[in-house]
Amino acid sequence: MAEGSVKQDRPRRTRANGPDSMVQPNPVDNQRMDACVREPTLVGPHQDGERAAIRAVIFDVDGVLADTAALHVEAWRSAVQDAGIPFLGESADSLRGLSRRASLERILGSRPLDNSLFERILVDKNARYRKAIAALTADNRMPGVTGFLLELEKLGVKTAAVSASRNAKFVLQRLGLNERFDVFLCESSEVGAAPAPQRFTAAAGELRCVPHTCVVVEDSAENIRFARQLGMFTIGIGERKRLENAHLIIPSFVGVTPTELFKKLEIAAN
Repeated sequence: MAEGSVKQDRPRRTRANGPDSMVQPNPVDNQRMDACVREPTLVGPHQDGERAAIRAVIFDVDGVLADTAALHVEAWRSAVQDAGIPFLGESADSLRGLSRRASLERILGSRPLDNSLFERILVDKNARYRKAIAALTADNRMPGVTGFLLELEKLGVKTAAVSASRNAKFVLQRLGLNERFDVFLCESSEVGAAPAPQRFTAAAGELRCVPHTCVVVEDSAENIRFARQLGMFTIGIGERKRLENAHLIIPSFVGVTPTELFKKLEIAAN
């Protein structure tokens, strides 16, 4: 699937005709939703009193769909240490959700660095990481994610994969998940290179969903904060202490279903 492309719209559900009624997308209605997506109201999910049904789930890739967090950390560690720069273990969590350039800037902090060396480290890190992910298989999918995606499809819930990484498309291909999503945005696309809030609103727009009907699944505390500011539901994957601002936190997709999580999200957001 081309980056930023959308599969043909599935029939959508409307409350007016009941939970099981199906209608074809209305172009005028889509224009109204697009306007809401482009100019989201930065308030909580219940600004209208009643929350609309969840219609889409937006997934991060690394650390959510793919078990690649350790590969990123190791590639950064070896690349910066070979350049004579110390890599602190506590830096690992702070790199979640960041682009390659932003990650190196965070690792360096206030340390000055020649531009040519900066660019050389970026290239070196990417080469090391590409070599590592070339060996990925479906076994490197995050636990439980395969069944979770199948259940979303059965429910008619739209999905997007969104990442700040230029390698996200290759990762999904290696995992055999590249055809599982209605929308895919990564850093190599114009929108994918934008900050997280713009990626989330762009994904919602591509899916023809207003933000407050979307769930964002992330392992980055910063990106969870951005999603909540947009009025989206949030699910954190990982440690509770790090992701305490998420509406709901789960260690993995094992033993959970979309229906169960959606009900818990509604309760948590009240």
